[in-house]
Amino acid sequence: MATLHAWARPVGDAPVFDHTWVTDFPFSNGEYPNFGDLPNGARFWFCWGDYHAEHRAGGALCSAVAQGDPDRIVRPNTPPTDPPGTGRLPQNGTIDFYGVDGVCHQVSNQVLYLTGTSDDVPQRVIGARGYHLSSFFFTNYGLNHAAWRACAAEYAPTVKAPDDDFVVWMDATLSDLTLKESMEIGVIRSVAHASYQRIHGEVTQLGERGTYERIGAITLTALVALGACLGVDRFRLLFPDLAEIPKDIESAVAWLDPSMVEQAAARRIEAIGKG
Repeated sequence: MATLHAWARPVGDAPVFDHTWVTDFPFSNGEYPNFGDLPNGARFWFCWGDYHAEHRAGGALCSAVAQGDPDRIVRPNTPPTDPPGTGRLPQNGTIDFYGVDGVCHQVSNQVLYLTGTSDDVPQRVIGARGYHLSSFFFTNYGLNHAAWRACAAEYAPTVKAPDDDFVVWMDATLSDLTLKESMEIGVIRSVAHASYQRIHGEVTQLGERGTYERIGAITLTALVALGACLGVDRFRLLFPDLAEIPKDIESAVAWLDPSMVEQAAARRIEAIGKG
């Protein structure tokens, strides 16, 4: 059984948000400067990101023993935009469409799923900056719910699934929420989820850049609606990594890697064309 380690580092254009990834080995910053320098047999899960030789100060976000083979859920040692190959699941787990199904946080959580048991829930990258934002938009394991449920049932049927991390955080952080406000937040979230999922069918009309802009519009609309519902102070409590309610699309999606969104959209367009 492997010990899995989840790591974080700031996203380049949004230093208050973290990219996350997973390895089956611990490492110190700069120990392995290039991907080819990793020890034989080492596993590195890219999680919709590039290879990183350095992580945020403080070490791993979490480390835990996997009770099975995480390779069966997410393929390691394969960059996210490489062809998915012939395995049961690609290197991005069920987060096939970056920025639409989920982001690095959700792929990392999928890799970590087998750290759970029948009694204990799996580790997640809750300590990553921006996690409360990504779990609002994409839940713990992404919006490709049917595929994820099938995967978890096949490879980890006895693992105790965690509660929705965003709902747990919201309930703990905003104890004064009224039922009306809680329901309104649920509606805003559901509308955002449905809007993201529609992009799967619209991507050929939107194109690569248009997909990124549509994601931004959905994100901005949801955040502005949340701000109107909660007010500035409670909004900041709910999303402490956001300095303020974003005022434009570019600031709303600063936590996403636009090149990954566009590459994911291009792959989706290609797949539709072949289909």
